[in-house]
Amino acid sequence: GLSRGERELARFEQGAAKNWDIFYQRNTDKFFKDRFYLVKDFEPLRAALATGGTTDVLEVGCGVGNTIRPLTERFPFCRGYGVDFAASAIDLLNSKSRDEGRLDRCVGFVCDISQDPDGGPVVPAAIPQVHFATLIFVLSAIAPERMETAVQNILERVEPGGYVLFRDYAELDQAQLRFSEDQRLGLNYYVRQDGTRSFFF
Repeated sequence: GLSRGERELARFEQGAAKNWDIFYQRNTDKFFKDRFYLVKDFEPLRAALATGGTTDVLEVGCGVGNTIRPLTERFPFCRGYGVDFAASAIDLLNSKSRDEGRLDRCVGFVCDISQDPDGGPVVPAAIPQVHFATLIFVLSAIAPERMETAVQNILERVEPGGYVLFRDYAELDQAQLRFSEDQRLGLNYYVRQDGTRSFFF
């Protein structure tokens, strides 16, 4: 049988989508701030948007679209696609896009990017090959043993010569130091009180 620690890890993995769904039901679009800084921080994205040509961006773990919503608002030639396994977050994203008349170029899909492909693509077929995929504080929320699968699934949808833009927690970040020992699941791996998890690279 599984050890207590293994059972606990399995329980958090099985409840991951549900825990994030509850998080977005509780916090709606009020928790995370829109990421206006990405254009400044990522030169390839800034350069692509400066051309005025169509730029396709896939926001992985999009939640309510804190990356693609500001991009498609500021740049009318930018098309944003989001994937997240929290259905409540995707509902909020698509509802806002619909209300603002942007659903044709700012749309989300329910998708667990960390699942095994089992012979077919994980990312929904409605999402084209993109110039950029963003992983902003997302990989840390995925179980360490499923991170490689998640990255492979993302790379399947990035066009040759495209970019994966990554930002996440690092070991000894202030966020890590706030966790107590009883929240520790493994080396640099923790669970929050709401059941969502965080890994520190």
